[in-house]
Amino acid sequence: SRNNHLTYILVYLTFPIVDKGFELSFRTADDSTLTLTKYGEFLYDNLIIFAPSVREFGGKLNTPAISDFVDNGGNLLVAGSSSIGEAVRELAAECGVEYDEEKTALIDHLRYDAKDTGRHTLVIADKRNLLDAPIIIGDNAKASLKPLLYRGVAMTADSANPLVLPILHADSTAYSFNPERSIDDYPMLLARPLCSLPACRLANNARAVFVGSLEFFSDEFFGAAVEPADAAASGIAASEPTCPSVNLLLKLAVKILKQSHFAVERQPGPGPVPVPVVFKQRGVLRFRDVKHSLAGESAPPEFYTVKDLVQYSITIDIYKPETGRWEPF
Repeated sequence: SRNNHLTYILVYLTFPIVDKGFELSFRTADDSTLTLTKYGEFLYDNLIIFAPSVREFGGKLNTPAISDFVDNGGNLLVAGSSSIGEAVRELAAECGVEYDEEKTALIDHLRYDAKDTGRHTLVIADKRNLLDAPIIIGDNAKASLKPLLYRGVAMTADSANPLVLPILHADSTAYSFNPERSIDDYPMLLARPLCSLPACRLANNARAVFVGSLEFFSDEFFGAAVEPADAAASGIAASEPTCPSVNLLLKLAVKILKQSHFAVERQPGPGPVPVPVVFKQRGVLRFRDVKHSLAGESAPPEFYTVKDLVQYSITIDIYKPETGRWEPF
């Protein structure tokens, strides 16, 4: 149906869903007027694509256009599903993330929920499989999150790419295959390489987050009681239902999109800083007071030559939104 093919285009500065005052623009994925630019300028700062099964985007939106958007500092959030289309798979591949094929699903015969219909695709994602990086996921994320329900396609991230971070792993008992078929050949994806939420930090400090499940963002999934079909085998305790007013996973994804920007402040003190710092999120860094010279001297030379001994210093600060101040990193 048409409602299953939505592209959400997000402009920062107003976003009430995460209480940050961001403004949202909504378009369907096949909208013939889709474009990210006008008169050579980008219309949006962040792009959310919740259109997992789309075969081809409408208008001027395609993988090269989105890649250009990211190359110019735009942030990207993409959700997939077992109905994954080639448009989303191609886009993910550009960022070092590979979705498994259409009709496949993440399957775990040990860690699945009691509400599963027999395919063992309603997988319980344990918070212990979150990336151990408080500056990315938050100081108390592992303590505050309960086990999560996940139903969707599996992904792998390019392990050779240092800019790709697997935020959430599947357990080692999981694999990826078409649940409607008997396994008569080796599954494409197995065990720990499976991701359900990888993030990509581009060289220009743009952010791209890919998720394998559109349902993962729903309050229905996030607020549901988690009841392992076999608690003893899964090692996961049941949890009570919650009624979140806002999906915390969306908050986390948006925080990942915004955080860890590296910015330059040319004027010391509390004056204006570049736009990435104004996000006031975790892990925002600035560098200043860059100095370099020949060893033992105080002023830089007109040029350096091979084998010169050079002394170099830099001051790096981290922004603390709790206090509204920059502190030494």
